[in-house]
Amino acid sequence: MRITRNERGLEMERIPRGDNLIGTVNSILLRYGQKGIFLKTCREHAMPEFEVKAMLNGQITTMSRSGNYAGYAYYSTCMIRLHAELLRRGRRNKTISTFMHEVAHLIAWRVAGRTKKGRGHGREWKAIMLSLGRDPTRCHDYDFIKPTNGYKAQVYECAACGYRAERSRRFSGVRYHKGCGIPEGELIYKGRQS
Repeated sequence: MRITRNERGLEMERIPRGDNLIGTVNSILLRYGQKGIFLKTCREHAMPEFEVKAMLNGQITTMSRSGNYAGYAYYSTCMIRLHAELLRRGRRNKTISTFMHEVAHLIAWRVAGRTKKGRGHGREWKAIMLSLGRDPTRCHDYDFIKPTNGYKAQVYECAACGYRAERSRRFSGVRYHKGCGIPEGELIYKGRQS
């Protein structure tokens, strides 16, 4: 992703080749009737007005190559990329859910002082998701978004109960299933999913 400066000297993210611009955060919030809850959440978390304006001007694009991601947020430029399959007819609720998930990332990063603490799916993000009236889940289970490029999940199984966990990368070190605890719930590597 390359960052350029526009005529006013503001940082803007260049849209990746193959992606399509579908609007701004503001236009999508208005389209899906979510602007009121967005502004209320920003006020609740004491976001400065200039930060809110910067977020509203962020670009929304489709992802041409997205693998397993339904959406992706770029913190510094407020750009959100959504999987092109989400925008097909009949997927409105999934589109809104994914879009608000990414908006929560942008708010959390600004509220947490632009630190590592505000990235990911931590406490700040979960609190903001709840303020937005959304379930703070971090993974989707959309059947229409399939992994690409020969992706095969790394599969682990709990030694105690047989719980199956899939990851995109292998764990470094020993991990345990929370439900079974240490040492019974050790996750045993079973190989790549076929």
